[in-house]
Amino acid sequence: MNLNSNRRMPLKRSAFTLVELLVVIAIIGILVALLLPAVQAARESARRTQCANHLKQIGLGFQNHHDTLKAFPAGGNPHGTAANRTIVNGAPTTYETQVWTWGYQLLPYIEQQNLWSYVDTTAADNGDTKVNGTAVETYFCPTRRKPCAFTGGAWTSRTTPRAMIDYAGNGGTTNQGGDGGGIYGAGGDGSTLQDGVVRFRALGPIRMHDILDGTSNTMAVGEKRMNARNCTTVTGPDDNDGYVGGYQDDVIRWGARPPAGDYFKDPISSGALDPFIWQFGSLHPGMFQCVFVDGSVRGVRFNVDLAIFQRLCNRNDGQAFSSDQL
Repeated sequence: MNLNSNRRMPLKRSAFTLVELLVVIAIIGILVALLLPAVQAARESARRTQCANHLKQIGLGFQNHHDTLKAFPAGGNPHGTAANRTIVNGAPTTYETQVWTWGYQLLPYIEQQNLWSYVDTTAADNGDTKVNGTAVETYFCPTRRKPCAFTGGAWTSRTTPRAMIDYAGNGGTTNQGGDGGGIYGAGGDGSTLQDGVVRFRALGPIRMHDILDGTSNTMAVGEKRMNARNCTTVTGPDDNDGYVGGYQDDVIRWGARPPAGDYFKDPISSGALDPFIWQFGSLHPGMFQCVFVDGSVRGVRFNVDLAIFQRLCNRNDGQAFSSDQL
């Protein structure tokens, strides 16, 4: 009888060699490298969808504003003349006399009635500082930044924070814009070439019957091109008066220049603003989003033909285009 027959044989230990470990790490690295772009693309897709939802709300707000007041929101007063809201008998006025621009006028129609109507009669500014310093989530594209209100930087125009905005009303095909210079077309005062959907308060609002090219062929509001390097920390030339500012490039853009992607620069000087602060654009890859007067949201490529883009911005030029041209 074998006395060792019941003894267990010692088990051999298995272990990774250094080469095997390095191979596994390399494979994991390759998988991560392959997966990361897909994850980033999925995140951008989700953010772009959220941005489109914000524009959808803005478009519905324009329609509700028109249903209630029989006109679309107006652009308010020119830059520099809209520091304080127009308040009569202790309440803010609407588009006809309101010097603050469409971003403020739209608040009751995007579920921000309390913010729009807030008035503090004990304050010297009637509570304007609280209102214009309160960020509205609907006015921000999540691809670019979170809702924010700030001051600071070379382009600060206020001593208290202003809530910013990533969207701009369609000012039409005006051949020039300007921040503070008052140059908004051949007439200088904006009396000509304001063929968009949002224009100076003094010129009167745009109504549905003024959209001669059709509501499904005319842009109401779109994303605006910005300096992505600074827009999350300090003000810029096109991002200092916030969503309440008067008719200027913080809240209005024009179709004279083609749309373009966000740029990354140090604060730009007053002599280098063209064309950056007058263009529509975004941080989305290859395109920006806009809402049409009929409430539909669409993407427009940065390389869209300029003539086609101007047809989109002009409410009454009588020129047709197809969606695939955008």
